Amino acid sequence: MKKKLLLSSGILALASPFISATCVVKNKTENDTPATAPAPNPVTPPAAEPVTPPNESPSVQPAPNPVNPPSNTEPTTPPNTQPSNPPANDKLEKELGKKHEDASAKLTSYLFSDANGRSIESIKSRIYRDSISGLDIDWNPSRDSEWGIARKIDNLIATEDHNESSSESTLRLFDDTYTDAKNKALLEKAKKDVADSNDRVERNSRSVENGNWNGISKDEEEKLRDHLEDVSESILNNDVSVWERKQEEARIAWENVFTEPFWNDISNRGWEKEYKDSLSRKLNSKNESLKTALKKLESKNNKEINLVSASHNSYLKILKSELEADKRSFEAQKADNESKLAVISEKLENSDTNKKASELKSLIADLNELLISSKADFNKLSDNVNYIEWLMNYGLKLRSDKETEGKELQKIKEVLEKYKQAKIEENKISEIDKKYDDNVKKLSELLTSEKTNKVKSEESLSSYKEELEFYDKFSMYLFPDSEKSYEVYLDKINELTEELESHKSQISDLENLKIEIEKERNSSISSVKAETRQLEDAVESHNNKFKALNDADNKVNEELSKANSQFVDDKKEIVEADKDIKNLENLISGHLYNENILLSELNKLGDEKKSLEAKSKEISEELAKLEEKEELIEHLEEIYNKQIEELEEKAYNSEKYLNDQIKKIELEISKLK
Repeated sequence: MKKKLLLSSGILALASPFISATCVVKNKTENDTPATAPAPNPVTPPAAEPVTPPNESPSVQPAPNPVNPPSNTEPTTPPNTQPSNPPANDKLEKELGKKHEDASAKLTSYLFSDANGRSIESIKSRIYRDSISGLDIDWNPSRDSEWGIARKIDNLIATEDHNESSSESTLRLFDDTYTDAKNKALLEKAKKDVADSNDRVERNSRSVENGNWNGISKDEEEKLRDHLEDVSESILNNDVSVWERKQEEARIAWENVFTEPFWNDISNRGWEKEYKDSLSRKLNSKNESLKTALKKLESKNNKEINLVSASHNSYLKILKSELEADKRSFEAQKADNESKLAVISEKLENSDTNKKASELKSLIADLNELLISSKADFNKLSDNVNYIEWLMNYGLKLRSDKETEGKELQKIKEVLEKYKQAKIEENKISEIDKKYDDNVKKLSELLTSEKTNKVKSEESLSSYKEELEFYDKFSMYLFPDSEKSYEVYLDKINELTEELESHKSQISDLENLKIEIEKERNSSISSVKAETRQLEDAVESHNNKFKALNDADNKVNEELSKANSQFVDDKKEIVEADKDIKNLENLISGHLYNENILLSELNKLGDEKKSLEAKSKEISEELAKLEEKEELIEHLEEIYNKQIEELEEKAYNSEKYLNDQIKKIELEISKLK
């Protein structure tokens, strides 16, 4: 697939002398009439100054150095390395920040394939592949070759239309004033422009494929053009520093092509006048193109500034209009609110309702004091009456309890008297002692028998032990085979030992049993005596209780006899006090109802006043916010003015380059006259 051919205006300016010489000068050795070359499309503003034509052949120089005209002519103007239109992504980087930086890198990479990375030295090696110095390159093209090369380079010039449209489309893609939908449409248009331009260049290039250049072979010519395409793409895909470096390298490469053989050929053929005329026409054409581009740029800048200014003014007008409307609205609300507040304040201060409510409040307070005093008297009388009534009931209960307790006391006394007359305690104790003596007698007999048996067992055991000891000393030696007799002694001793232990155990058990029987006797006697004491204690307890009830009954009777007359009077007074309390409560209730009605009216006015005061505060806060908003609008207006100044400065800077180029070209044209 053919690469995109996008030559910058700087490279085209460097190629201008070659274009002029090959397009206009007739080849005196050929009679063929060349076909008319297609008119080049309007060019974008050049990025470098054209080379001033020499009046005579330059001195011999090494091929790699740039062309120098003779000393009696104006020196060659060095090419300006500044691009006519700085890359859109670089400008938008500075103006719109990171957002445009990312968008520019992405879209530019998409629109223009990255062919950068090749060394500029490759163009030199292609031009001077077979020549170290370049002096042996034969610069003597035929007329067909001249016109063929002219058509090829004119075709390259035609791509400047494509450059301009692509640059404009790319710039619009990165402009925030366009929506994503418009950006998408512009992207498609830019891609179509690139494809159409490439097709046009390819068609024009194929129409001159039969031409040949004697100084450079057809393959080398194609390689040179391919490299210029790479340089162009590198310029469009990189920042300003890369653009300047590539432009300078391209300029050196072209000047190395147009070395001494080129100038010698022009001088030897007498083409100086034709060269100047051709160069003058080319410069005039470029000058007109630059002026046209300047007008377009001025129109574009003015349109952009006017558009931004109109947008800013419209937005500021809307903000100020809204601000003034809000101010008028809040000020009207404030005046209306203050008027209502004054009316309500007047009502609260000078209203009869206030006076009536105050009088009722004072009257209710006096009645409440009287009611409290009446209730206190009523409570005191009630307490006295209630106490006497309670005392009467208490006296009746005491009398009933005293009678019950007297009967119970008499009953217990009779039981105790019968208990003592029957000698029940003495008989029970005598029976317990008799039973105890019988048991002790039996235990003593058993204990004596066991002790006797114990003594007998001890004597028998002692006897057997002595016999066994004698048997050990003599019988073992006298009767060594009498083993059975020895075992008999041992068995008998063991048997007697067990009997002895049994007797000891029986004796101990009998002694313990005797102690237990004695304890049981004492316990039984204590229980019998306790029955008597219990009856005596019950008689004493009931007697004390009866005495206490009798004393309390006498005291109550005495107190009731004293308070009887006062009790009758208090009962009469309590009825009258109750009537007074009810009358006071009814009167206070009526006054409270009237007071509540008055207070409700006053509270309603007070609530309205508070509401109006709160609303006044809110309105004041809103007005304060509007003052802050007004300051912000003024600050925004300053920012907008600064933006307009920046746009004007930007427009001036963008137009300055074209003005400078126009002046330089006009200076070059004047030098050719």
